[in-house]
Amino acid sequence: MTSRLAAAGTAATTVVLLAAALSPSAGAADRPTRDTAIRNAVTALVDQAAHLGLTSVQGTKVRDVVVDKDGSQHVRYDRTYRQLPVLGGDFVVHLTPGGTYRSASRATTRPISLATISPSVSAPEAADLAASALRAANRGEALKKTTSKPQLVVDALHGAPKLAWRTNAVALDPAGNPVARTVVTDARTGTQIDAWDSIETATGDGSSLYGGTVPLETTVSGSTYQLKDPTRGNTYTGDAANGTDLCIFGICIVRAPRDALHGRGQPLGHGCDNGPCLGGG
Repeated sequence: MTSRLAAAGTAATTVVLLAAALSPSAGAADRPTRDTAIRNAVTALVDQAAHLGLTSVQGTKVRDVVVDKDGSQHVRYDRTYRQLPVLGGDFVVHLTPGGTYRSASRATTRPISLATISPSVSAPEAADLAASALRAANRGEALKKTTSKPQLVVDALHGAPKLAWRTNAVALDPAGNPVARTVVTDARTGTQIDAWDSIETATGDGSSLYGGTVPLETTVSGSTYQLKDPTRGNTYTGDAANGTDLCIFGICIVRAPRDALHGRGQPLGHGCDNGPCLGGG
């Protein structure tokens, strides 16, 4: 009887220990939620408006929220000026675990005050300038299907804040591959302020059947990477899901696979190497 009681006691103790190990810690349960962090940050914005350079004609929009293990909160904002996106206007509010203001990180600190938000350079002119910049960046190639989409912004990244056009120009090269360039143009003078390639490629790796680990070209798709090679006509690796091609006399009605797989390798080179990601308004 004694041995049975001892065994039962040991089993009960084991169950209690397992339950304690598997249950979430009190600290994790007490961590602030995303909504709580945003509410705390709103209070900080009101108190720190002057320090952050916020005025009545400026607006803010939450881009991201991070809550540390100790409960410290970090809320990142994008900024607008008279409803125009501000390049370089983003900032991060840092809060203590209790939700009080600790500090702020700002991409740029120059005050924003424009006499007008009416551009001297028209949108079609900005579009033409960006298309020319795209052709210049791909000199010697006959681009086709070129399109340009200008957006009026406030540029606070390059010196004193000024009204500007941010234009995305895209086209196809002779091989049919997409090329794209983002061009920032002074909306008063038409002078190009900055430009960068806006199509990003990344490299990863995968395990082959015979060759070990091999490099793979990938394509960014949102926040993930597809096993699609933009350097070779967007050829891709996919999961056929046990399907086959449906072809009649050499004409294929259905192809398998249909979608590119997402790469498992750690992609390299994705980021803001050209700089413009800072303050992406």
